[in-house]
Amino acid sequence: MAGWSYAVIDAAGHVGQHLSLAIQPTTGWPHIAYYDLSQQDLKLAFPVAANGDCGPGTTWSCNSLDFVNNDDFGRWPSIAFNEAGQWGIAYLANFQASTAYRGIPASSASELFWTNIEESGGLNSLVFSEEGVAEVAFGTIISESLKLRYATYVGTSGNCGAGKWKCLTVDELTADNFATGLSIAALDAIAPKTLIAYRGDGGGLEIAAHPALIGTANCGVVALIPTWWCFVIDSNVSLGAVSLATLGGTNSISLTWTGVRRL
Repeated sequence: MAGWSYAVIDAAGHVGQHLSLAIQPTTGWPHIAYYDLSQQDLKLAFPVAANGDCGPGTTWSCNSLDFVNNDDFGRWPSIAFNEAGQWGIAYLANFQASTAYRGIPASSASELFWTNIEESGGLNSLVFSEEGVAEVAFGTIISESLKLRYATYVGTSGNCGAGKWKCLTVDELTADNFATGLSIAALDAIAPKTLIAYRGDGGGLEIAAHPALIGTANCGVVALIPTWWCFVIDSNVSLGAVSLATLGGTNSISLTWTGVRRL
């Protein structure tokens, strides 16, 4: 396609699986979190003005974020930036079968290094709220039941992640749906402020919204009271990938997805 070009950023070993891309808001530079299968590591690549070690003309830095370790982690990363330009990455620590976090979890918080959030089994999706707080969507199995889980950083007195995170079941599912679509976005609005697109029961595309509008709450139960609104977008597709994003400067969203259309 005219106007497009491509370049090899990192070719050392078997790299590039499970990519996640985000734009640093203060520089406009792309940052790519990805899994290094050869080293079983999480890596982060981004352009640099000097002292690069990868990319065309060594104009990029390709960092292993664990330095030296003997554990397998870094699959299914999701990278995001807060408005101050600080990054965070949610990823799967495969050796512990848990969603974990590396980076800044809130604008006023210190960096977290390899902090487990909760047991999980695959995809993770990370976003920063308007207040600069990390929010993570992921799937997990609790008491032999698959659940869509939502975690937000609280610092202290949480119920997961060594008390640093608060976790909630948003939706309960009957099939292993999180090998494919999962995406989270945050809005600058009174309600809803958080949206999660995911593969629901039957394989279709569903969205969970929080806080729920008056009269719509039907999931995300807290103290026996539903606090989220879960609804179907497309029931005639077997969902593959999904991407949910806010449009800059507005409270509008962009939702794209792939899948197999049912006849």
